Amino acid sequence: MNEKYAVVTGATSGIGLQIARGIAATGYNTIIVARDQEKARLARQEIESVSTGNTRVHIEIADLASLDSIEALATRIISQFPQTSLLVNNAGIIVLKKKLSKDGIEMNLAVNHLAPFLLTWRLLPLLRQHPGARVVNVNSNAHEKAKLQESDLEPTSLFDSMGAYGQSKLASMFTTLELARLVPPAEVTFNAVHPGMVATNIGKVGGLMELVGILLRPFMLTPKKGADTALWASTAPELAGVTGRYYEKRAVSQTNPLLQDAHLAKVVWQKTLKMARLNEFQLLPQPFQPVG
Repeated sequence: MNEKYAVVTGATSGIGLQIARGIAATGYNTIIVARDQEKARLARQEIESVSTGNTRVHIEIADLASLDSIEALATRIISQFPQTSLLVNNAGIIVLKKKLSKDGIEMNLAVNHLAPFLLTWRLLPLLRQHPGARVVNVNSNAHEKAKLQESDLEPTSLFDSMGAYGQSKLASMFTTLELARLVPPAEVTFNAVHPGMVATNIGKVGGLMELVGILLRPFMLTPKKGADTALWASTAPELAGVTGRYYEKRAVSQTNPLLQDAHLAKVVWQKTLKMARLNEFQLLPQPFQPVG
């Protein structure tokens, strides 16, 4: 039996849980990546018994704000789930005050940009073994108006929470498009999606932002509706071989004009590799060679 595996990060609640439910319903063995063991257990129970009847749901615990933890996660996936052909980088955060990760990187950038990039990079040799593999990055329309210069990939001046969030999502768009350019689409496709304004826990950070979220909650999408485009991008047959797109409501959407700046794209790529502890001149990972 030719089983297939999918990895979904941030899959214990909200959009991520709904994406994992939908992917499991299509027959994938689903690996949910989470920080909290108990929340992951409850999510797996829901997916298996309530959502889909699929009992092939696996839990992987990782701290996506830690490069070491991401490296260890990738190693486990490669070892335990060699049939992985779908990666959905859904996990994301917004922080109100400047905070650094364990590696000394601004937290929005660490979780929203470096984590999906490094996990994707490390899993690429595995994904490239399975023609038609897909990487879907849950992005945000916050990237569309974000400002990003060579000097401020990582915010160092007066901290602006939404500005830093938008910058992290714009940086992620840059590397998503670069990976789409570098990897043949027959091997792996790379696309990003905006889920819309969704009633999830990401905005529960206190202060004015949370208050605004509470007031707008009646007008927000449900997590199930918010997950729809990501789930579609992950599984729709018509998107086979389609790469380097940004979708909203299952349609190609407008991106930030800065993404057309070739020089800035190169700078973001080089700085991303450096922050992820990868060599600037390191070759793109190739497929694993069969043994024997």
